[in-house]
Amino acid sequence: MINYLTNNITEYFCSNNIITDDEKDIYIYGLQLIISSVVGIILIISLGFILNNIINSILFLITFISIRMYSGGYHANSYIKCNVSLVIIYLLSIVVISIIPYNYISIMYISMIILTIYIIIKYSPVDNKNKKLTNNQKKRNKKVTLILLFTFYLIGIATYKINSQIFYTIIVTMFFVAALIIKKIIEEGGVTNE
Repeated sequence: MINYLTNNITEYFCSNNIITDDEKDIYIYGLQLIISSVVGIILIISLGFILNNIINSILFLITFISIRMYSGGYHANSYIKCNVSLVIIYLLSIVVISIIPYNYISIMYISMIILTIYIIIKYSPVDNKNKKLTNNQKKRNKKVTLILLFTFYLIGIATYKINSQIFYTIIVTMFFVAALIIKKIIEEGGVTNE
């Protein structure tokens, strides 16, 4: 579906001299990314409405997307798998937030924070086979990832008394980002980013 749509849009651009034949592949790829991303966002926001959890759904998306842009990690090999993975991670985050018993909240969330910080400091950013990073890009991405990580944690702490769900959503979302970094490292045979 996405391929069909992007090919038709690109053909339209070519036939109307908006782009050249040499630019077709770039536009097809870019349009596929845009459409797939929009589909993923719509799926999460729709689930947020269905589950009466729209604010946390938007927070999940903002946190997940902004950190993943710089940290890297596992990438699915198709747009469908990518969106299915996104939905599964979102639903898992809701489940984790909902099922942790109240008396274990502190231990679980502190453990998640420590593990996430460790993984991100040690392994991010993770290269993608289609987008290798230079050493300068790696340094910049690590710095941005850490700034975003601690900014989100500070937002969670600052809003904890107002809405603890914001804090929990941020912690669990960041934890899943760290898990995707580990998945990518395991997938590549334990290669670290040092």
